[in-house]
Amino acid sequence: SNLVPPPFFFGLPHFGWILLRYDKMATHSKGERGRVVFISASYLSIEYEHIPSEEMAEAIFFFGSDRRWIFPACEEEVQDSRAQPTDYLGFTQAFKDLILAKEAEGLCFFLRPHKDFALISHRLEQVRDPLTNEPYRPLKLDKDFWFALPDDRLKFARSAKFVYDNARRGDHRYEEVKELLYQSNPTLRPILMWS
Repeated sequence: SNLVPPPFFFGLPHFGWILLRYDKMATHSKGERGRVVFISASYLSIEYEHIPSEEMAEAIFFFGSDRRWIFPACEEEVQDSRAQPTDYLGFTQAFKDLILAKEAEGLCFFLRPHKDFALISHRLEQVRDPLTNEPYRPLKLDKDFWFALPDDRLKFARSAKFVYDNARRGDHRYEEVKELLYQSNPTLRPILMWS
């Protein structure tokens, strides 16, 4: 690509900065186009420095964790973070700055503590799809949709019912979350691991 990223994008947040127009959005190895959604803070914290800047610039973060586990405001929240299986307090400052930059752009969502996919849907609908220049459509949370969807039309999950149950419970099972995002907005590219 002949696009030049800003100075050390990953270490220094550039609030409101947009690198690409939708017609120059990067294409990954499978030839798919669209905005990447990183769904795991723990995996992304390991890989973020190796992800192309043009992908990261447009990416959405949708984490199942609680924001307070990464940015605790009191000792009680520190202890709650330490009780989690992921060492959120060990995230580098550069990665935390990246999360803050995404939050400032309205491109970072945390499922906890509310565990409410309707709330996530509302926030997603405030974001414009760079491929269509239209707002993203609501997440498909209706039981009738998922129970009528044949499993052979699924891209990630093994069962449409599992996707519905995951959303109803407010869980963040990776394959089910990826399926929910994809079926709701097929131009989204949900990713657990980049490599």
